[in-house]
Amino acid sequence: MREINQAGLDLIKSFEKCVLYAYDDADPSNPKRFIQAGDPVRGTLTIGWGHTGTVKPGMRIDQAQADGLLRQDLAWARRAVERWVKVPLNDNQFGSLVSFVYNVGEAAFASSTLLRVLNDGDYNAVPRQMARWDKTTINGKKVQSKGLVRRRAAEIELWTKPVEGEDVESCVHAACVPDRAPSESLTIKGAVVSGVGAVGTILVDAAQQIQALSGLHEYFQIGAGLLLALGIGLTIYGRLRVMRNEGV
Repeated sequence: MREINQAGLDLIKSFEKCVLYAYDDADPSNPKRFIQAGDPVRGTLTIGWGHTGTVKPGMRIDQAQADGLLRQDLAWARRAVERWVKVPLNDNQFGSLVSFVYNVGEAAFASSTLLRVLNDGDYNAVPRQMARWDKTTINGKKVQSKGLVRRRAAEIELWTKPVEGEDVESCVHAACVPDRAPSESLTIKGAVVSGVGAVGTILVDAAQQIQALSGLHEYFQIGAGLLLALGIGLTIYGRLRVMRNEGV
């Protein structure tokens, strides 16, 4: 399974709190009250970077353990990105999506327009789709959350950030994929240009053969000269178009 990079991990940490002892996530106090055996818990018993499930009252951990638990908790989000995304992602794009999925959930991601446009190859549409996920439900109504606005902005920033060391020649990731693949249009243009060049070559050959014949009437010789000029012109035009398309 693909690992999340440090930039993605740091992004997620910036929107979570790390508490190195067991606490009640519904506790409004700051700092959170240390939950020990027998203490009431109104919400969910939590520890580290929001880890739940294996927490017990009276539990304490160190920073390395907290970071390890976070990586474990991110495993399902990493699997979800790998499962649903069908196009290449560079490390920053992968980290950005893992953060996004960890926040909104796999089911929401799997049915999202974001995933559809991404799998269609429209990488540049992803930031716009991400930004739409900035609302939370309060009293049955969807309202914009300042925290989610900040998180989406951070995920978008990471998504669009180039990965150090990648370049156009060696990159096989999505950051190096253009908005539209030029292969089809270049193929069509190449066919047209090649056709023009071929016609030009034929005209040149024909004109040269006509010009080489002796005893022709004067007007016919003039026509041969014009045909020769047209053929040379079309050949030069076709070759110039090929050179431009090839970046020469």
